[in-house]
Amino acid sequence: MKKLFISVGVVAALVAAFIYLRRQRSLLEEPGRIEAVAWGKITLPITASGVAKEARRVEIKSKASGTILKIPVSEGDLVKKGDLLIEIDEKDERQLYNQAQVQVDRAQANLRRLKIIAQQVEKEFPLKVAKAEAALEGARQRHAMAKFEYERIERLMAEGQETEREHTRAKTGMLDALAELATAEVNVATAKLGELDVDRARQEVIVAEKDLEIALEQLRERQTRLEETKIRSPIDGRVVRIQAAVGLVVGSTITSFAGGATLLELVDTSEVIVEAQVDEADIDRVNELLNVGRLQEIGGPAGGPAATSPPDLGPNEVLVRFDALREEQFVGRIVDIAQEPRDIANVITYDVRIILKDSPDLPRVRLGMQGTVEFRPTQAEGLLVPYGAVHRRGPGDFVAFVPTDKALREEKEVPIGVGLSDGMHVIVTSGLKAGDKVYVKRPTRFGREDKDVE
Repeated sequence: MKKLFISVGVVAALVAAFIYLRRQRSLLEEPGRIEAVAWGKITLPITASGVAKEARRVEIKSKASGTILKIPVSEGDLVKKGDLLIEIDEKDERQLYNQAQVQVDRAQANLRRLKIIAQQVEKEFPLKVAKAEAALEGARQRHAMAKFEYERIERLMAEGQETEREHTRAKTGMLDALAELATAEVNVATAKLGELDVDRARQEVIVAEKDLEIALEQLRERQTRLEETKIRSPIDGRVVRIQAAVGLVVGSTITSFAGGATLLELVDTSEVIVEAQVDEADIDRVNELLNVGRLQEIGGPAGGPAATSPPDLGPNEVLVRFDALREEQFVGRIVDIAQEPRDIANVITYDVRIILKDSPDLPRVRLGMQGTVEFRPTQAEGLLVPYGAVHRRGPGDFVAFVPTDKALREEKEVPIGVGLSDGMHVIVTSGLKAGDKVYVKRPTRFGREDKDVE
């Protein structure tokens, strides 16, 4: 009986040892994971860091002169178009405006007076000429009659039929008529010279009109300067810099050769620029998105490699999320790519200029805010292998290739050319064909895994 127990114990021990050894062998030797190379597509996200830049900065200068009475805004304030920015004492500008108004009134009165004179001269000129010409015609007729009478008396006197007295009378009458004719001719010439008076009167009117224009221009300037004693915002924007203070005496930019000092600076909040630093590896795809978007804007074909991406972005549109506004996201449009790269610590990037679309939260974006720019993903197509199957030794890449006609343990390393990757798959450009099998995880043998060189 005792021998039976011993035999059973020995058998149990042998069984237990066998099971233990089998388990240890299974732990020390595991098969690898194999996948086949297949043709497919990958989606390639493009992200970059970005910073908010000003789209347009407006310098506020004063067209009025005087002492600053009030500055109701502070740096960082949001303002609407028409909001009061600076108020200047209007006393001096009001006085200058009133003086300019007096000059306009005088110029208008003088113009009215000269126009009346010109009208009178123009009206009287033809009447004077006509009257003088009528008098000349009468003098000519009287002279002709007096001459005829003189010649008749002279003939009769020669025949002894008239006296010397009648001859003298006829001669005197003829000479008086001749003198009257000469005077009438002078009067006609003088009357016609009145045309010069008409021209002179017209020129005086033209000069008076010019004087009135100058006076009106000065009045408009004074009006502008008077209105500019209350300087208002020309845009919807944010106050970024104030260089004035209450009590400061400012001069007009109109009279200053240098254009006057800047009192305040605004940044346009209706249009915000984001400058994204895109890695050199992604810049070609971003440029393609920009070109496709431009084609669509002018009615050309959509084309391009763009993939669908929420919220249904256009090819040249991006999503922007700022670190300081975590709950908000903004849609922007790519407008330009810098030709010159940035080189910071041997990292090459290109500045991509993006304009954010208008939204209720756009005024909350401040200059210098940093965030992430997410471009519309693109797609690439080719032979795909899992990312974990690709290994690197020195400058080259390889995979653990599994020949179809050999055992799993007889894999070999095959050099390959690689292209784009989405982090899960890599496009193989050379060294493999569709259907080839590669190890994603190489088998573990006798307590060790086949050696990889990463």
